[in-house]
Amino acid sequence: MMRTLAFLFVSFLLVFPACSQDSGNAAKTADNSDANLLFPAGGTVDAATFKTRLEEFSAEGILVDIRTPMEFNSWHMEGAQNIDFYENSFNSEINKLPRDKPIFIYCHSGNRSGRALERMSAMGFKYVYDLGGGASNWPYRQ
Repeated sequence: MMRTLAFLFVSFLLVFPACSQDSGNAAKTADNSDANLLFPAGGTVDAATFKTRLEEFSAEGILVDIRTPMEFNSWHMEGAQNIDFYENSFNSEINKLPRDKPIFIYCHSGNRSGRALERMSAMGFKYVYDLGGGASNWPYRQ
């Protein structure tokens, strides 16, 4: 009988703190700033998602074509601004963009914009949408 009571007591001590820790983690998750983002987290997305998000956040979003000026002048998405990925000023120009707004980036094939996404994430941007496959994969061209 004593062994049973001792076993139950030890089991209670082991289980009770674990339950207490789970409650603490739930509270942390509820307060986690990433759980309360104004915009969905970005990343590389397909053309349909890019278009949907761009339309959804058209008032707040910033569209950036990171191709060369020559590529930009040949065709670009309506409302895009040009910040050339190959220019030495790329990081400083990107740094001028707000970090709390959705930013939509694209290049020709997705290579430069994928690398720009990595850079921008490292710089603290949370809401960057990269058009997977780039402008060459954009079926909505007019």
